[in-house]
Amino acid sequence: MKIKLLLIGLITLLSKSSLFAQSYEQLPPGGKVNGQQAYILPKTAFVVEIPVATTTLSRKSAYVNYSDPQLKNLQKRYGLDPDKYKKLKTDASVVSTAIIDDSIKFNIAAVPDYEKIFYISSGSRWNKNQAVTFTYGTDGILTDAESSREDKTFDIVVKGISGLVSIVGSFFKGADGKDLDSMEDPKFKELDDALKNFSKLEMVNNYDVYKDMKATYEKQYQAAFAEIFYTEKKKIVTHKVTYTPKKDAALTTEKNTTSIPFFMLNSSAELVFSSALNGSIWGKDIKTENLAGKKPYNMVMTLMPEQQTAYFQARANTEKGIAFNIPQKIDLKISNTDNKTVLHEICKVAQFGTIGYINSKKKAKTTFSLDPVTGELKKLSLEGKAILVDQVGSAATLATDAINTMKGEGYDTKLEKEVKRLENEKKKRDLLKELGVAE
Repeated sequence: MKIKLLLIGLITLLSKSSLFAQSYEQLPPGGKVNGQQAYILPKTAFVVEIPVATTTLSRKSAYVNYSDPQLKNLQKRYGLDPDKYKKLKTDASVVSTAIIDDSIKFNIAAVPDYEKIFYISSGSRWNKNQAVTFTYGTDGILTDAESSREDKTFDIVVKGISGLVSIVGSFFKGADGKDLDSMEDPKFKELDDALKNFSKLEMVNNYDVYKDMKATYEKQYQAAFAEIFYTEKKKIVTHKVTYTPKKDAALTTEKNTTSIPFFMLNSSAELVFSSALNGSIWGKDIKTENLAGKKPYNMVMTLMPEQQTAYFQARANTEKGIAFNIPQKIDLKISNTDNKTVLHEICKVAQFGTIGYINSKKKAKTTFSLDPVTGELKKLSLEGKAILVDQVGSAATLATDAINTMKGEGYDTKLEKEVKRLENEKKKRDLLKELGVAE
């Protein structure tokens, strides 16, 4: 009975060598990685690009108090902007600064979450023939060669159109179908002659020649316009800031919505961010101020109704399985000082969610891939091996040998060995006799 139990125990123990897998444990707060193979899960950062335009209006000629009908006709005929022209009534040069709302851009990026460091702990002495390969992204964030992400690099494009197309059409066709010459309409020969040049383009068939002639006529017209009315120069500076929301910083209201004062232009026409976000924002030469009681641009975040976290058991600190992020999906908006939405995105925020896990116990091989941006599980392969017939035979043979060693040799075994020895002695004597060699 004891021998039978020993045989079962040996086979079971030998088979377990293919059933133990690595344990993925979480580094405790304040702990450090001490030589273990480790990886870090990411948290989500918002990358926001805010273009600020500084416009300089200046005039060379004396200011003329045109009447409103005259300004209206000048607008139709030459493209004059009455509001811009009126700004130059008392000053020959005026500088204004404004945020270009329709060119604000948004992207998400991954930054390491040092509260989510996981390492491999091989707890079994049978865990010998195992190989683990990690492919890392930035700052130890786990990814793999198969992972990919869409390049969402934004190019800032200042939206605007040249008024010359509509101006030329108005000049040749008449404004609102009326005869311009019969209206109270100030005219300027230099501008009229410059506009007439555009009619020559209708006779040009070569595109390269057309392009060069058009550029020349536009420069001539703009120069004449600047001499009579004003010139406008615009400089655009794009401010790029990275904001990493804290996991407990938002979505705590009854409606799962929060509004965060984000940025604004201060009294000195400088772009400033809320000082309440210090420690959560980063950027080159950014400035912060207390925006309380002011009218800033706000970031509004709202939890989406359906969430993946509602269907997964969160990973406890005592669990040993593969850890991955389960982000929360949010509706994100940025509204301007008039409470008008200037940017609207749906995105996932890892730190607002939870940590999921895969139990990899009793698996001979585990392969998994995580999204390099959100830390979500993208690919998983678990392989478990059963005990095959030949493996059972090998284990039984090893177990039998072990049992025999423990029991010692019996009478039949000794007799078999003695017979074998005598047969070998006889063969030896016969061979020596044939060779004529004396013993």
